[in-house]
Amino acid sequence: MLRPGHVIGTGRMLTIPEGQAGAGGYREHDTRVIAEDGAEDITGYPYGPGFNVIDRSGPAIARGGRAA
Repeated sequence: MLRPGHVIGTGRMLTIPEGQAGAGGYREHDTRVIAEDGAEDITGYPYGPGFNVIDRSGPAIARGGRAA
């Protein structure tokens, strides 16, 4: 049973098998803290395919990425 103060991780995943168009995988995870009135997502990182696409057209920082 989940109680206030418990922390859980939730995740979603999509995999397209090798040999098919768009082959590869994508996974997102969230960390949530259970409260009296629900759950708070404390992940704090933007997610979605747009934040995880590898663009080889130039340096990541020029495409709006972060410096290493």
